[in-house]
Amino acid sequence: MGFRLVSELRLNPASATLPEPLAEMYRYWEGRRGDRAMPVRADIDPLDLSARLGRIHLLDVEGPGLFRYRVYGSRMTNPDARDMTGKTTVDYADTQFGILVTRHLAQCVAERAPVCYEIRGTLDDDPYFYTRIALPLAGADGNVAMILVGSERGSVPMRVQRDVL
Repeated sequence: MGFRLVSELRLNPASATLPEPLAEMYRYWEGRRGDRAMPVRADIDPLDLSARLGRIHLLDVEGPGLFRYRVYGSRMTNPDARDMTGKTTVDYADTQFGILVTRHLAQCVAERAPVCYEIRGTLDDDPYFYTRIALPLAGADGNVAMILVGSERGSVPMRVQRDVL
């Protein structure tokens, strides 16, 4: 059966409804970008995000709709229950989940702005709920070259949790 999307609600990253760990990431991104459209990768210090390191991804934008995980957080979950480091969002065995993630990241690139969603679905009829924020990082040409992603679990089946610290 796999992942089935029930609903996706776009959230304003600056709103009070965002889970606090993701709101903190957004404020950090805002502070690093200054008066630019977005910060560059060099503006982001992983030590500043040390409390979240297991719950974040860093992806390279390789082309339209092609995103490769440079870093896949050790505590992140996905329906495949595997580390996606070095793989792309189209490499998910659960294609419906991969399509959803790819679509949200493509939206971040197209808008050149943070994209945040509350995602509710099921995984083999078990609840699968989380909130994800995608934060664009500029390359030398000013286009989105990388995306910093954070997520906060709501309800995720135990069989797919990767809680390696």
